[in-house]
Amino acid sequence: MSRSTATAHHNTLLRQEIHEDGPGSILRDFQMLLGYVAEKAPLLTKTGLLPMQALAQLNARLSRPIQIDLQRPKQKSFPHINGLFLLLRTSGIAQARPEGKGRRLTLDAHLNAQWQGLTDTERYLTLIEIWLLEAELRLIGERDRRSNLSVCLALWHRLGDGTRREFPSMAEQEHWLSYSPGYLNLAMMELFGWARVDHGVPAPRNGWRVRAVEVTPLGSAFLSLLAEDIEIWLPSRSEDEDETTDGEGGMRNRLYRLLGEVFPAWKQFLDYPAWPFQPGVYRMEVALNAGLWRRFEVPGNALWEELADAILDAFGFDHDHLYVFGYTLPTGKQLDVRSYRPLFCR
Repeated sequence: MSRSTATAHHNTLLRQEIHEDGPGSILRDFQMLLGYVAEKAPLLTKTGLLPMQALAQLNARLSRPIQIDLQRPKQKSFPHINGLFLLLRTSGIAQARPEGKGRRLTLDAHLNAQWQGLTDTERYLTLIEIWLLEAELRLIGERDRRSNLSVCLALWHRLGDGTRREFPSMAEQEHWLSYSPGYLNLAMMELFGWARVDHGVPAPRNGWRVRAVEVTPLGSAFLSLLAEDIEIWLPSRSEDEDETTDGEGGMRNRLYRLLGEVFPAWKQFLDYPAWPFQPGVYRMEVALNAGLWRRFEVPGNALWEELADAILDAFGFDHDHLYVFGYTLPTGKQLDVRSYRPLFCR
């Protein structure tokens, strides 16, 4: 990239004003979803997503609804709603709380109050932080391990600055967009004002029709700046390697240093939810199959290695393999805790 282009991108960010009506519709639409959850407190599906009957209602409330022609649409059929839901859940502002055999989505009073106290600039940049550093597609049932920023960078590099790409057919649209950046991240780029998307009318039994895409000058400016720190857009790591908030090298601090120079009004952060230690004895049931299982009790202060030992001993297994525990936080984020050596090597 030439020095003049880099300077132009820098100046674009310096001149950018952020308010509820722009850039993009992210702040208005995110607030809409917040209001819906506050009003309805919907029961989530078995997979932890919004109920089907809510999807058409929410789509109609978007600043720019999309058209689809699907008999049984899913949440991912509405990429903008899917992305907003991902941000809301990852932020912790809305949390899935057990109710009977299901889970109901309700607002966390403390984090919602914090969110309402942020300025528009702080809200916009906080949502970028959540999208690029924290959000994992596993929360919405996707398995893509690439970072959200990396696939947006890939689209930008393919298109170039200010280049409009048209898709005269659904086949060409699928070839260009379905994998990289994927429809969710394309919708996010549109919501943040990073991409200009021409919507079309879908063919029968088809989903979102994208007739053309162009990365906006603002999108190019953000992507150019974020590409300067490669560590930020590496795939997320397991809990034992997590650096999101720790120290000067933490991902949040690195993102703040990049964006804080051009957005000095970014002063407040949204707190990450804290999950205090809960003492007690926990009863667990571990099964290899329907006919082979063990039930035992583990104190809350046990180490992960001690839990692994207990499971292996219960089945009479040797301690000669690596292990991984996966669990889900109330925000929906899934974490892995791994052993990088056999358990008996202490």
